[in-house]
Amino acid sequence: MKKNLLLNTQAHTETLAITEIGNNAEHEAMQIMFNNIEIGLERVSHIVHNMTIANEPNVPILQSFDVNACVKAIAQKLSKQLPNNITISLELTKLPHLFIDVYKISQLLKNLINNANEAIKTGGEICISTLHNGSFIEVSVSDNGSGIELHLQDIIFDPCYSTKKEGAETGLGLAISKDIALEHGGELEVSSIYGEGSVFTLQLPVDDIIIH
Repeated sequence: MKKNLLLNTQAHTETLAITEIGNNAEHEAMQIMFNNIEIGLERVSHIVHNMTIANEPNVPILQSFDVNACVKAIAQKLSKQLPNNITISLELTKLPHLFIDVYKISQLLKNLINNANEAIKTGGEICISTLHNGSFIEVSVSDNGSGIELHLQDIIFDPCYSTKKEGAETGLGLAISKDIALEHGGELEVSSIYGEGSVFTLQLPVDDIIIH
């Protein structure tokens, strides 16, 4: 219902924006105002869309799967979309199959790779590595980008927080990724040195996978 209301508001705004209003000066001023309103509504629409995904009550679709296959598929897909001066490298080790929601884990990896891409300003490398560490497997996405200041590392997973330029992103990517990790009984952590780069590490338990 809220989504429909938002769409109706956008439609009415677009109609008003093309309506003839007074003299040229008044029309120009109103046009600028309506353009700003449309930009704001588009941003709100994007936030609502992401929040709908984050709060969707659907039951995860679990299947026994090799996480390395997710990594390879997402890396291959996104490598074609990245700038030419950014490369993706893989360092994969043999992993046991886990019961995971393949779509959600793939979305998590996509978010981390896109986040790394945003952090790299003038070209560099994104490295994705996997490791079987006792009762967990680990998937790490590292970059040699701008890094994250120490005082911000505790809040980057908060919903709607973003280090990007205002208006560029909703700040839900890392929050959604954290939730996906927790749904699988795992964890998502960050290690970063400001000015040198960051490493985001996903941990998933090998046994007793917990899905809430």
